[in-house]
Amino acid sequence: MTSAARVTLVLGLLLLSTASLRAEESHVRAQLVCPGGAVAPGSVVALNVVFDIDPHWHIYWRNPGDAGTATEIAWTLPEGYAIDSIAWPLPHMLGEPPEVSYGYENRVVLTAFLRVPQTVKPGETVEIGARVDWLVCNEICIPGRDTLHLQLPARAQVGMPGTLSGIYDAPPGPLGSSDEVRATASESSYTLHVNARWVQGAASIEFYPYEEATIDHSAPQEMVRASTEATLTLRRSPFATSTATRLRGVLVWTIPSSASSPARVGAEIDVPVQ
Repeated sequence: MTSAARVTLVLGLLLLSTASLRAEESHVRAQLVCPGGAVAPGSVVALNVVFDIDPHWHIYWRNPGDAGTATEIAWTLPEGYAIDSIAWPLPHMLGEPPEVSYGYENRVVLTAFLRVPQTVKPGETVEIGARVDWLVCNEICIPGRDTLHLQLPARAQVGMPGTLSGIYDAPPGPLGSSDEVRATASESSYTLHVNARWVQGAASIEFYPYEEATIDHSAPQEMVRASTEATLTLRRSPFATSTATRLRGVLVWTIPSSASSPARVGAEIDVPVQ
């Protein structure tokens, strides 16, 4: 979906939101959680926004794909505090061509790390606020918003920042030191060339771009594998006005496991297009 079309969709949904929310439940419940439960001078603590989503409904990743809008968090912090960008868990492909989106179902945890100033004094109470906006969709889409608050005591020291993310889909990590990914371009597509030991055991490989108008989200991603090397061909977005100079996003691969579903592993990539 183009930016103009997405703006039109959202404006229309916002005009209908009051009536829609009277007729329908919100389908999403959000809460703000600090696993460590406290702050300390100079510490870094995890803040998790936990979304519980009704069955068959979904919300969106930082790049929503062909439809939808990204979930957003606007923080309200005391003076001197700072917060890192969101650590997004691995997204999933949702929907069917010609509209494929990237997002989450059931439960998702968005984590950010709060940097506490040295000036905080043990015994104080620190209040953190988060205004959360999302679009939840099934056969219809409903915009949602909640304002969350959390009061944390200040202590002399706290442990390492913990997260809830590991219980669900974890955010992507870095590529292994021996892994190699490069990108090439043709007139109609991009190709990711992956050389890594995990390729041999991967049941599938997917690429989720950070930029909206880089690849055609609904086009099949064609994987060809040979031992520890694989290529992933990605059709160019019909809305792209020029060739991308870099491919930035998340590479996700599935590994067969004894569990009910394959394990999903991901890594961030940012590679020049040759």
